[in-house]
Amino acid sequence: MAKKIISVALVIVTIFSTLAITASAASYSTGKWAIASSSGCNVRTGPGTGYSKVGAASKNVTFTVSKVNGDWGYTSSVKCVNGYKSGWINLDNCTYKGSSSNSSRATYNDVFASLKGSGYSLSQARNSEATSFKKGDFVYVWGWLHDANSKLYKTYGSGTCNMTLSIYRPDGSCAHTYTYKNSDNNWIGCKLDRTGTWKIQSKITGSLNGTNTRTITVKEGSSTAYYTLSYNANGGSGAPASQRVKANTGFYLSSAKPTRSGYTFLGWSTNKNATTASYAPGKGVRISSNVTLYAIWKKNATVSPTSVSLNYTSYTMNVGNTKYLTATVYPSNASNKTVYWSSSDSQVVTVSNSGKLTAKGPGVATITAKTSNGKTKTCKVTVRGIDITGDILYSHPTVGDVYYLGAKAYPANTTEFTWSSSNSKIISISSSGKLTAKAAGTATITVKTSDGRSESIKISVSSKNTWRTGNFDSGYTAKGYTTVTLNRNVGDAKIKIYTYDAMGYKTGGQIHVTLRDWKGNWICEFDAKSGDTLNLGDNYGEYRVYIAKKKYPDTIIGNSDNFINVGKCQSWAINCTKNCYI
Repeated sequence: MAKKIISVALVIVTIFSTLAITASAASYSTGKWAIASSSGCNVRTGPGTGYSKVGAASKNVTFTVSKVNGDWGYTSSVKCVNGYKSGWINLDNCTYKGSSSNSSRATYNDVFASLKGSGYSLSQARNSEATSFKKGDFVYVWGWLHDANSKLYKTYGSGTCNMTLSIYRPDGSCAHTYTYKNSDNNWIGCKLDRTGTWKIQSKITGSLNGTNTRTITVKEGSSTAYYTLSYNANGGSGAPASQRVKANTGFYLSSAKPTRSGYTFLGWSTNKNATTASYAPGKGVRISSNVTLYAIWKKNATVSPTSVSLNYTSYTMNVGNTKYLTATVYPSNASNKTVYWSSSDSQVVTVSNSGKLTAKGPGVATITAKTSNGKTKTCKVTVRGIDITGDILYSHPTVGDVYYLGAKAYPANTTEFTWSSSNSKIISISSSGKLTAKAAGTATITVKTSDGRSESIKISVSSKNTWRTGNFDSGYTAKGYTTVTLNRNVGDAKIKIYTYDAMGYKTGGQIHVTLRDWKGNWICEFDAKSGDTLNLGDNYGEYRVYIAKKKYPDTIIGNSDNFINVGKCQSWAINCTKNCYI
């Protein structure tokens, strides 16, 4: 509060906002007042809210103040909602209406800084009032005396007032000062030659007395100050890149617009919760600090899909090929255009989330495109190809094996096939599909049709082991056995069995051989001598061969002079001599 001077109150004004908004405070005078608050004012027994309430006066009710205590005024009569009352009213909620004498009229002493001075009116300077400047600016400091309605003092006051305006640097030194005789508004100016907090002052002497001091901030010049304007999509995507610009230099906002499903972009605002936009893309602006602009969105009305179409309703492709189906959702402004894809047979053709078809195997499958609310469209996909058939698909061939391969085309419009092997030294194949495993290794077998369809399989061939050795079990019964596997599809299989002494020399020992099938079921048994050839035939794909010492060696048919004593038979060996392996 400013102190009361003579019969006129002089008020010090301070600006707290960076905007040109003046908040003045005044002393209070006797005279005529009116209730200004829309909610009315309470009338109390004393000057303060701690006193009892005696009544309440409504807005625009007038009353006369005969004495003042701080910001409270006493009236002997004011119309209240409960009748006329006397008491104290807070004058901050009231408007001063004047007095029969100008000597009681409140007068305010304002001082402000502006970039406008010479050649400009007081009102023009007030419109460009500021509290922040840059080094090198030429600042104008204005002082003016006025009443509560912004009327200049000379329009109602008869006194003589001298106005001294001063500008002080941050270090306290005076940059400029000047006194105007009998003036109620004027200005002085100077160049701001350093950064920091400056003081500006208006001192009134004469008929009125009072001083108002304020501060302004001076920063480095805009030639060295840069700021960043950032864009925030605010729930959307595709916000423009940030812009680095020189302070207080005009530039244009990015013309790029973010997107958000189900929403319409309205523009930009510094308030992320705004419902209306303050800036349009491409608008010319200037900034003096770092700023973030937020995208402002308006939610679109929901439009449900009515149908969906595909660029193909049927399509034919070969195994291994790919193709994209394109779905179009109607109407074009449908709120949700998401399409869900599915295949009726993923072994024939698969489909990705983007509609990409991949042909997996021969056959027919139905591809379905479905919208978010269940609208569908289908495409019949025929995959042309070849199926290779034969036992080799489920086997692990060994050198010497023979297999017969077959082929089936889809659609079944041909029975003419061409077979080939990537390495015929490992696997050979005939024009009819007869496959022969010739050596250990891997080869690829390919079958083709005349119209370009093809299918391949990779086959690995195991090496062939044709010998197995072992020691005779104690006694005359074989506890273990050797598995002999017949080569597939090649006819009779034969083996030879040899005996050896403790030194490893081949002997002419006599043995007893038992044959069982792969499940252990007995087939036959017989006596033999070392070096005999045993014909296994081809009735079984696999044999278990049990070898034991012969209990009575002299009973074997043949010339007994050719046999060595059983005691000299310490070990045995099996040699696969035809169409079999161990």
